[in-house]
Amino acid sequence: MNGQMALFVDFENIAIWAEQHQANLDVSELMKYLRGRGAVVVKRAYADWANFTQYRNVLLSNAIDLIQLY
Repeated sequence: MNGQMALFVDFENIAIWAEQHQANLDVSELMKYLRGRGAVVVKRAYADWANFTQYRNVLLSNAIDLIQLY
């Protein structure tokens, strides 16, 4: 599959789930996998970023737009 895709992430729920299950939330590996499937032309993650500051740098380094939810 070499098409274009959009990634919309309800990051708040994913991060809470990962923390509850002591799972490693590796955004860089996810992006690497998705790029192998095609061009990711829109990348947005939605959350209250005041609560998830530890993930901001890795998301920004993968060119994911951080959308603030209050």
